[in-house]
Amino acid sequence: TICAGQTANLSATGASSYTWTPSGTLNNSTNANVVATPTQTTTYAVTGTNTCGTANANVTITVNPSPTIPVISQSGSSLSITLAGGETAQWFLNGNPISGATGASINANAPGNYTVSVTNSSGCSRSSIAVQIEDTTSVDEINSLQELIIFPNPTSGEFTIQWAGIQDQISIEIVDLLGKKLFETNANGSDNSVVVSDNHFSAGVYIVHLKQNMIQVSKKITIRP
Repeated sequence: TICAGQTANLSATGASSYTWTPSGTLNNSTNANVVATPTQTTTYAVTGTNTCGTANANVTITVNPSPTIPVISQSGSSLSITLAGGETAQWFLNGNPISGATGASINANAPGNYTVSVTNSSGCSRSSIAVQIEDTTSVDEINSLQELIIFPNPTSGEFTIQWAGIQDQISIEIVDLLGKKLFETNANGSDNSVVVSDNHFSAGVYIVHLKQNMIQVSKKITIRP
């Protein structure tokens, strides 16, 4: 049994040549030892041949679903994710588990890199990319960045990133779920919004970071085909 996205090592012995089927999710179909990457529960058959004849054997790899990659939303010092039914969370600070931090949200009281791992009822887990908290800034400064709105969301065209209560220059970054930066621009806080074309992105889920000095607010956006 494996989780979706994982691999399984399969081995056969006692023959001089082998044929594995189905071969589409195998790294090789004629070796004694092969690596399977099934996307669903699959039964593999192997036929071994030597001077005495042939023999057959089967093995079934059960594939359990993995949770979606969690996306951390940030509003000031509050970090949150969405948990589906039966899912549990564990939050980490600089790679170390935070004691008692097993819910959908936490308050980031210390600077560092925050991540979260989500586990579903099948025991399969996925982890988020890190959100960096550079400083535990004052409540007034944090509140000034909390009004971050993205619309339309989901979108299949251009979209608007809108904020309020900011006067100085800000930076806007958009990254994918692996943390790769795909878009970056600067704006005057008094502009209150910026329009972004979806020409920069393929269909999928992305994270918008709005930053000013040591403060960051993050929200996700879904781009449709």
